Amino acid sequence: GPDFILVSAGFDAYHKDPLGGMLLTEGGYGALTRILNSLARDVCEGRLLFVLEGGYDLEGLRNSVKRVIEELKTSSVLSDREWQPSKKAIETVETVKKKLEPYWQF
Repeated sequence: GPDFILVSAGFDAYHKDPLGGMLLTEGGYGALTRILNSLARDVCEGRLLFVLEGGYDLEGLRNSVKRVIEELKTSSVLSDREWQPSKKAIETVETVKKKLEPYWQF
C-alpha cells in the first residue's frame, strides 16, 4: 500500500491542445480526479497530491485545472472542513502574478 498518490497533473491531453493530439475535456479531467480520489481513499487514507505541470491551450488549461480543484473541493476529503487557501498560498500567488504581469494579463 502506498503512503500517498502523487499526480503529475499535465493537461496536454486536452482536446484543443495543439501538441497533445488527445480528446480529453474538462469533464474528463474531473472524472479522472474522482477516480484518483476514490483510489486514494481506498489505498492511502485519502492522501493525494497534485503537482501542476502544464498544457498548451491556455483556456483549456485554466478550465481543466479549475475542474480538478472543484472536484477535490467536493470530495469527502475536503468537504468535512471548510476549504480555504492559506495566507502563504495567497501571498505566493500574488507574488507570481506580479512577476508575470509584464508577459500575461490577469
